Amino acid sequence: MYRYFIFILATLSTVSAASASDLHTYADVKSAIQSGKRLSIFVDYSQCTLANGNKSHINISAVLTPSEIIINNDKEYMTSSVFHFTLSHPAFPGKGIYEFSKYTLTNGDDFTYSVQVVDPTNYQPLNDAMTFNCKLDVGVKMQAGG
Repeated sequence: MYRYFIFILATLSTVSAASASDLHTYADVKSAIQSGKRLSIFVDYSQCTLANGNKSHINISAVLTPSEIIINNDKEYMTSSVFHFTLSHPAFPGKGIYEFSKYTLTNGDDFTYSVQVVDPTNYQPLNDAMTFNCKLDVGVKMQAGG
């Protein structure tokens, strides 16, 4: 039985990987979203710069799967945001906080990630917002899947 389970998992992984396609430009991403594809975004923050232009020394990577994306056709950018509770923020270990994250991709293939940490009782900021600037295919990889 265990062998069959492993075989099924391996088959599903192969099918999922085979159905995903790499997206290299804003136009690729927009087309995938318009076709109803689910987006998967891998960000290596160490390959990005901070808002002040300095290279990021934060050695963290993340995979994002936005469920809602807004495309501004007039200004040619798309954006998504997430607001979530966590007990494992590195700057506030063991303390419950809310984290507001906003992701934006421009028609120039620039990807921006901003994060603001707020107190869960009064929503007051607990630190300055941090912004990372990345480039699609440099620090940010995107794929579209079923």
